[in-house]
Amino acid sequence: MTNPIFHRVSIREFTDQELTEEEVKELLKAGMQAPSARNQQPWEFYVVKSKEAKEKLLGVSPKWNSIKTAPIVIVVCVKKDAPLEGFSYVDCAIASENILIEADILGLGSVWLGCYPVEDRMNGTREALSIPESLVPYAVLPVGHIKNPREQVSRFDESRIHEA
Repeated sequence: MTNPIFHRVSIREFTDQELTEEEVKELLKAGMQAPSARNQQPWEFYVVKSKEAKEKLLGVSPKWNSIKTAPIVIVVCVKKDAPLEGFSYVDCAIASENILIEADILGLGSVWLGCYPVEDRMNGTREALSIPESLVPYAVLPVGHIKNPREQVSRFDESRIHEA
């Protein structure tokens, strides 16, 4: 199997094939397997499947069109009361990346839609999904079966490597 780090690409259009419950569970298990500062695990996940909820999310940002065809959208949230709040956002970034990589491993496509730190997007996502104030909407991850496969382009740039 190809290394998913060097295979995964952002996918913004999906087929109408649904994900299995097992696929969804594997995505969430991957997210929760992420390392976190002092093992605080400061995340909560919303799995958005209903057409109504996805339509509400579509209204949050004009750049979130990939939600239209995604069978599920995973919204990663940060717990505000985590003991190491400053690290919580990094922890949730790692959890989000784990989900994106697991999607590739499962033969699925995904894309990271920016939510945090844009206040309008965070508030709109909170309102769309009735997310409590104790959580901060962090990342919006549409996931599904890939409609138009594409190849990854290498981003390796030796000029960005420095030694000390």
